[in-house]
Amino acid sequence: MTLTVNGTAVTTARIRIGSWGVWWADVNLSDPQSLAGKVTIDDDGAHLIGTIISGGVSTSGASYRIVGGAGGWRKEVGPVGHQNAAGCTFSSIAIELASEVGETLENPPRTALGPHYARRGSTAASKVFASDVLNHHFPRAWHVGDDGVTRFVARNGGAYSDPAAVIEPANGLGIVRISADSGAKIRPGIMIDGARIGDVDLHYSVTRVTAYCHPEAGQQADILGQLTERVLVRVRFLGCYEYRANDCDGAYLLNVEPIDPTLGLPTLEKVGIRPPAGYRSSVASGAKVALMFLDGNPARPVVLGATESDDNDSDSVTIGSVNASDYVALATKTDQAISDVVSATSTALGAIAVAAGSAFSGAAICQAPFDISTATIQSVAASHVRAS
Repeated sequence: MTLTVNGTAVTTARIRIGSWGVWWADVNLSDPQSLAGKVTIDDDGAHLIGTIISGGVSTSGASYRIVGGAGGWRKEVGPVGHQNAAGCTFSSIAIELASEVGETLENPPRTALGPHYARRGSTAASKVFASDVLNHHFPRAWHVGDDGVTRFVARNGGAYSDPAAVIEPANGLGIVRISADSGAKIRPGIMIDGARIGDVDLHYSVTRVTAYCHPEAGQQADILGQLTERVLVRVRFLGCYEYRANDCDGAYLLNVEPIDPTLGLPTLEKVGIRPPAGYRSSVASGAKVALMFLDGNPARPVVLGATESDDNDSDSVTIGSVNASDYVALATKTDQAISDVVSATSTALGAIAVAAGSAFSGAAICQAPFDISTATIQSVAASHVRAS
């Protein structure tokens, strides 16, 4: 197996190519090669053209997340109004949108939208991404190809044939497993044992590639699934999903995006982290985390912790216990502060008595007629702790 990114050898990788939407890849390079922007993944002569959106160099090499095309469909867009007496068309709207976010389209549909059209866009209440505009008009009907071009046609491929490949029959979920020397020919739309393949999940090791091929749902099953989702709106929010942390926004708040965009899960901002009680966590950019929605409520996302990942510095979640400097255990510090206050008060009163010519000792002065109440000492001690 030979898999490279811009000519640099890949040790392990996962490439997810859906029957619709944007394909993505997580790659780990053998050399600490610094890459950015547009890149080409070469799988034994088959090229995937995409753009790096996160990752970087680590002590053991380099790791990157790559998305198909220019990465523009994930950009936030604003509302735009259109007016055309001859009638606005989806093709003109899509071409303008693609130009705005840096993507390339091929033959978008010329669906009529009427003389007036208002393109969806972000507001103060919610965000709208470029892909949302496409999904609004043609849900599950567009994809970014291997060449980085967005098309509005179904993926097509012939019958899969590779003498060196080992094909395991579909399991209980209908998933076909293929072990091969190359994943170049394994794409959505190919036919395996008479079944048309939909989504493809490619896992690369140093020597082999293992593909998990999901059969394409029939039209009736697809319609039933969409109807069920509309009736049971929160069904998709009842599970625990793998997300990628883009960056940390404030104390223990993450901006995250779903690992698998075909699940239809939202990109989220300022999601809280819930480590075990008495612990705190720091999340590196690019880390994979487990996320769930409390009570199945999409408005209550929470990050539970790290998921299984490769050993590299850019993909980690560090959890450490809170130490004494954070004043979790205040008993010892408070006792010491009160002792210091009592000692300082006794010394000060003794100095006052000496200055007044008194013959009494400091020890005697700490008795009557000087009465220092416990409440006074606690008040001073509290101020001392806060100041320290």
